[in-house]
Amino acid sequence: SMNSVMDDNKLLTLINGERITMPDQVSLLFECQDLAVASPATVSRAGFVFFDVNEMGWRPYVRSWLDKISNNDLSSQLDMLFEKFVDVTLEFVRQECKELVPCTDINKVCTLCTLLESLIMKGTVVTPGDKGEEFEKTLGRWFLFCIIWSLGGAVDEEGRKK
Repeated sequence: SMNSVMDDNKLLTLINGERITMPDQVSLLFECQDLAVASPATVSRAGFVFFDVNEMGWRPYVRSWLDKISNNDLSSQLDMLFEKFVDVTLEFVRQECKELVPCTDINKVCTLCTLLESLIMKGTVVTPGDKGEEFEKTLGRWFLFCIIWSLGGAVDEEGRKK
């Protein structure tokens, strides 16, 4: 049971009854959506940090993602595009579209970053090392393509027409 994992003895009991003692350098971290099925014993033994997705927003994730990009010019151009388009697009999707599968803003932005990353890797037609107007245009087009399919990817047919 989960309670045996979290007791002071650091004893993990598996479903088949086998017991595994965890060394002191091992710690467990669980991420859960809510505590709807947690027992009082589990809640009393665990420490919880709650981040309201609405309070935190998408910017910390994007900042972390941009920090991993070694090309400063590319990172600053992407940052400008995120600031210019993400909030207005998210608001448009919320107000004007119906999502077939509701998604949180952070999930949409994570998808946006993943799609962008797949396009800006080496081997594409225009690489991040390129400079000038052609690269900026291509990056802008890639960004708009990715924003449509990430932030607007779950909207219905009417929303896609808008």
